[in-house]
Amino acid sequence: MHTAPLFEERKDKSYLKAMRIVTMVAQGGGTPLVIGAFFILLYMGYSSLLEWLPTSFPTWIIIAWISSFFLTSNRLRTWIKTADLTYLLPLESEMKGYFRASIRYSIIVHNLHLLLFLFLVYPFVQLHISNFQTFLLMIMLLCLLQTLNGYMAWWEALLKPIRSTKWLRTVVMIRWMINVFCSLTIFKLYWIWFGIGFMGMFALLLFLKKQAPSYPLPWSFFAKQEQSILAKYYRIANWFVDMPQLPVEIKERKIGVRMLDFFFPSQHALTFLFIRNFVRKSEMISIIGRLLIWTSILMIGIDSIWAHLVLIFIGLWMTYEQLPQVTDQRFYPVWYRLYPIDSRDRKKYIRWFYAILLWGQTMLLGIISGWILHSFLASFLTIAWGILITVLLILFRKLHQ
Repeated sequence: MHTAPLFEERKDKSYLKAMRIVTMVAQGGGTPLVIGAFFILLYMGYSSLLEWLPTSFPTWIIIAWISSFFLTSNRLRTWIKTADLTYLLPLESEMKGYFRASIRYSIIVHNLHLLLFLFLVYPFVQLHISNFQTFLLMIMLLCLLQTLNGYMAWWEALLKPIRSTKWLRTVVMIRWMINVFCSLTIFKLYWIWFGIGFMGMFALLLFLKKQAPSYPLPWSFFAKQEQSILAKYYRIANWFVDMPQLPVEIKERKIGVRMLDFFFPSQHALTFLFIRNFVRKSEMISIIGRLLIWTSILMIGIDSIWAHLVLIFIGLWMTYEQLPQVTDQRFYPVWYRLYPIDSRDRKKYIRWFYAILLWGQTMLLGIISGWILHSFLASFLTIAWGILITVLLILFRKLHQ
């Protein structure tokens, strides 16, 4: 029985769904304009960083370190669903074609990710290696390592039903250490040492191949991993369009809650609910954190007060667009809508919650701006600008209750 076409069918359906989401994002009002401005500012920051960075700075160490994570992180894309544990499990012995296609696809995609990263950092590589032919040789060797890591990720997955988590983590740690060693030797052009590291990687590959059983396949692991991959893509798309199928992850975050109790000892019930929902909702913390980090990185790369004002506006606006996920009543149980409070008071507490988060972000970005420009006035202007933007967003943008 040929099962490879089933993998291709699922892959094509997934890509078709992804294209629909991309189309929705492209049609989303001013989203393309904001994304275009973001990439322009990113390019400006990248150029400024290249000019500022001294030639003696060991960029090759950082690039090699990041490359090792690309090499080690080889999640398999299987498109296995939870229902497959019922309908495809009886055909386990005939699923070789399906999983071979999955391994090939995963290796190709991870190699493309690595290539994209390497070409993005090529200007930094040029600081140490001016010969483009040598750079192409480095790419070929790293892609070879990526391919070996892809097969090892498959055999590690097969070992999950029979090996402990500690044992598997130790193997991944060893693989990462070899990847670090090989990456460093490649970027430093130590070919003999790379050959030694490559032989170590090949020996680990043979060891895993010998240890891994052919059956049973880790169906539950593949299904959970596929759900995790889809959740990651949905979270990215949720920055721009509403994704109601996005799974929500809630964490306890005891330290964060204790800090809230210390800084806000007395709160209204709704403010109490919104702030805790934000702190304990992993998706929102990660989104706001990434926005803050990217805005800070761009500000560091551009030493212009006007560019900082534009970046703060974009950062605050993008943050504001995500906050309704915390306050929208559709994300709460029915008792939230039944809570005996006037509509005006509800809006007041929502605005207060928005103001706390946006003003906190403004203070951090203002301090960063003043530090970059070595000016207290710049810090004052950016903070004042952020407060003004926050007030305008809260007053004139539609509130989701």
